[in-house]
Amino acid sequence: MLKNKEKFALVSVYGAGHRLRKPSYQIAPNLTLLTKQFVEIDSLWKNWMGEIQSERLKLSNLNIIIQKEVKDPNVIDSDNEDLSNLAHLCFNALLLVAGFNCDYPPFIISGAMIDGNLKVQTVSSLQKPGINHVTPEFLIEESNISELRDIFATLKNFLATKSHSRIQRGIRSFINGINTFFAEDRIHNYVRSLESFIVPTKGETGRQFKSKTELFIGTEYHTLINDIYSIRSNVEHMHDSLKGLSHLSGRDVEKLCVIVEGIARYCIKTILLDQTKLIEFSDNNIENFWKDDNKILRENLFREKFDLRDFTAKMNEAAEYLA
Repeated sequence: MLKNKEKFALVSVYGAGHRLRKPSYQIAPNLTLLTKQFVEIDSLWKNWMGEIQSERLKLSNLNIIIQKEVKDPNVIDSDNEDLSNLAHLCFNALLLVAGFNCDYPPFIISGAMIDGNLKVQTVSSLQKPGINHVTPEFLIEESNISELRDIFATLKNFLATKSHSRIQRGIRSFINGINTFFAEDRIHNYVRSLESFIVPTKGETGRQFKSKTELFIGTEYHTLINDIYSIRSNVEHMHDSLKGLSHLSGRDVEKLCVIVEGIARYCIKTILLDQTKLIEFSDNNIENFWKDDNKILRENLFREKFDLRDFTAKMNEAAEYLA
């Protein structure tokens, strides 16, 4: 797969939840997703990574690899960093596309093919995506591959432009939520992600969070959204996450975390996969999008809401199974 004098970066995931049937999928030029072992594991890898890590690499069932021909593959330089960043970006795009789980923290490797030998040059770990006890078993499906291609291309384009800096910050908050352990802290990050899409007025965030999220989920969930936002506010101000919320339990917080993650992922995917919506959420247009006289435009663009009823049913099934 690798040619001589090519550098590569690899994100390798052990125990990733997916139902992908093919051994490889082309995501972008020189960027491939593999559902098989990237390379034969030998003593070279064990020397670099240790027995346990190299065994996980050997048994990995999801690998993202990007490669590039370089002048001097022996030197560890910006090419290693650039390739690693792009492989990591593709992994993050996959987290936006599907809420999958994996067994251990993924690791990211860069190296080069030199005179027919694969040389490992850098090794580091990524955060393991967080998962709650009530999270439904969402898997990466065949249908997610085309979404991954489109979202990776859009995220890569974001790196070259400043047109969607607000949405970029919202996406970072979403990824931070996935990489956070405690459910209440994850809720805080997911709400911040949603705030990047609704542009609340200063001092009106709580009220507008409830009213503006109607565009994405419908009008029947005010109590649920109010509970989610109250937890976010408690975390923001360093209070107990359930202050003033005596009707909620710790398991309820986990459920609300799963729900707000689902809503935020829906918003991100829906907007990144539709160029018409993406234009409306640019830095130049987003405030105008939320003006009162654009209500018809908003409703036309978001006719298809996030199916929170179906999502919640799946979550409750998972909660009962794990109870």
